[in-house]
Amino acid sequence: MVKSNKAEKNEFSPDVIRVLHIDDEEDFLFLTKEFVEKLSEGEIQVESLRNPMEVFERIKDNNIDIIVCDYLMEDLNGLDLLKQIKQREFQIPFIIFTGRGREEVVIDALNLGADYYIRKGLDAKSQYTELVHQIRTVLRHKKAEQALTESERTIRRERDLTQHYLNEANVMFVIVNENEIVELMNKEVTYVLGYTEKDLIGKNWFTTAYSSEYVDELRFSFQQVIVGMQKPTPYFEIEMETKNGEKRIIAWRNTTIKDENDKVIKILGVGDDITQRKEIEAALQQSEEKYRKLVDTSPDSIVLADLKGNITLANQQAAVMHGVDKPEELIGCSMMEFTAPEDHNRVMERMRKQMFSSLKGSFEYTMLKKNGESFPIELSATIITDKSNKPIALMAIGRDLSQRKKAEEALKESEEKYRGFVQNFDGIAFQGSIGFKPFFFHGAVEKITGYIEEDFVSGELSWDKLVLEEDMELLLAINEDLENTPGFTNVMEYRIKNKNGEIRWIRQHLQNIVSNEGDPFIVQGSLYDITERKLIEEKHKESEKLYKITFESTGTANLIAKSDKTISLVNSRFEELTGLKKTEIENKMKWSDFLSDEETTRFEKLQELHYQDPTLAPDHFETSLILKDGTSINVYLTIKTIPDSTDFIVTLIDISQMKLAEEQL
Repeated sequence: MVKSNKAEKNEFSPDVIRVLHIDDEEDFLFLTKEFVEKLSEGEIQVESLRNPMEVFERIKDNNIDIIVCDYLMEDLNGLDLLKQIKQREFQIPFIIFTGRGREEVVIDALNLGADYYIRKGLDAKSQYTELVHQIRTVLRHKKAEQALTESERTIRRERDLTQHYLNEANVMFVIVNENEIVELMNKEVTYVLGYTEKDLIGKNWFTTAYSSEYVDELRFSFQQVIVGMQKPTPYFEIEMETKNGEKRIIAWRNTTIKDENDKVIKILGVGDDITQRKEIEAALQQSEEKYRKLVDTSPDSIVLADLKGNITLANQQAAVMHGVDKPEELIGCSMMEFTAPEDHNRVMERMRKQMFSSLKGSFEYTMLKKNGESFPIELSATIITDKSNKPIALMAIGRDLSQRKKAEEALKESEEKYRGFVQNFDGIAFQGSIGFKPFFFHGAVEKITGYIEEDFVSGELSWDKLVLEEDMELLLAINEDLENTPGFTNVMEYRIKNKNGEIRWIRQHLQNIVSNEGDPFIVQGSLYDITERKLIEEKHKESEKLYKITFESTGTANLIAKSDKTISLVNSRFEELTGLKKTEIENKMKWSDFLSDEETTRFEKLQELHYQDPTLAPDHFETSLILKDGTSINVYLTIKTIPDSTDFIVTLIDISQMKLAEEQL
């Protein structure tokens, strides 16, 4: 294998993205340059400019790829600068990057031709990660648009090759004409939904492929697009039923196809089966929520206060959240100064309860910035004790819900606005001899492998040289069937090492094609980078492991119960408390087995109240627990419902000795 001696990236390399950042704050210019160049690993080079009036001198030689500009500046605001750039017909991408967050500013910016709008104010890493992502995304879209324009005359001649790519893509492609009839589909539709070309081609797409509950709404929206009354929905997720009745979640991205008179005549739908991803995300979220319930941690603001509620320590995110420049400005202030008056009593009551119990949990309150502006927050608090278990401080961890929701909405809008036909094909389509020498090797070759298409097509580099040695047996195991079994297909996952030495997970779809004599002579298929999915799966496993360790090591007796009272999980402290083994309890006993009839009735009512409105239900109380030998002890209970679940967590503390002492006194 001959390796190419590709030069390292520098500011003159065509691989470097050249950004002109305009802002009248010198410190922010410096910070942006440092973060962007570091996070992009040198791929993006930032040139800083304080005076917006000098921008045309900088861009006249076409040596800038994209402009990132503040909105509010002394000499010329960002929107007026954008307007002048468009009037002079500079075709350079433009991103508004500013703390000015009013809706009308966003609308004006997009109407004037801005490619994206990013609001300052998130934590630095998230803010600049988003900026780097959008710089790359905007340029990809611009390049894609140019590529599509240049290749429009050749698309008809490459129809057969395009159809082949569609069939090998790991996403579904469906073209529906103005009469709602399916004109084209690829093989992925059959693979995911089970419908063959005979089932769909020439048939009504909506009445054939969708459940009746969605048909009327989808047909109405489709016809509105056809007659020009509305634009197609760029991105939506919907549950579809396969031909054999299985439920799948499909993410659809839609693009219109127009005739020479600019009239919409067809719609191209690109569908991705995201069922597995949704399941992984849901499992990960549930595991993380359980973990947070037990250890009371959060990545956001952290405040330490004395027992009177006076702040003694705060992190930078707490300062940002409450609208002050430095965390030191919060020191000495009362937590109540930053709590909305209507929530004062609720916060004080939670603190009082935690002082005298092991009560834990997260609750929503309304907090205040320094300027009086209010915002919603999810707050969890923990009492800190000394070696003798005496309370000495309070730690509060807060999450600004408004910022999170805005960020989620902005990200969704970004994905819906910019994803199109080209961006949906993010893999490698290949065809070659049975010996795996490719005739073509097309798609995101360099993105996935670090090499270019020509390296593989020329024969200088073979694919198996990238495959990890310990995974090669997977490929070798199918060689006999690939060479001798007509129509053989296979899907497998394995690892490669790209040009940069990074290990990437690959999902491979392949099949052989037979000659007129019926002998396999060509292999074709697709390759996709699934590293991100693998990382999510691994994170889920680690989160579950951490949750179980934490549940076991809290130092109190814990149990998790289902809505039908069945106890699904207990820790060793609960075994010690009751005298029963886990094997005797888990999925065999109900929590009512440990209570008298009277207490069972009481707890059933409390459980129902928790499901209806947790904020109205008491979450800690005393009761008597019946043990294995029939005796009973006094215990103090804390009960919490698990988010997105009907299960709940119960923490028990034996207070029998305390009760005995009270009676003696």
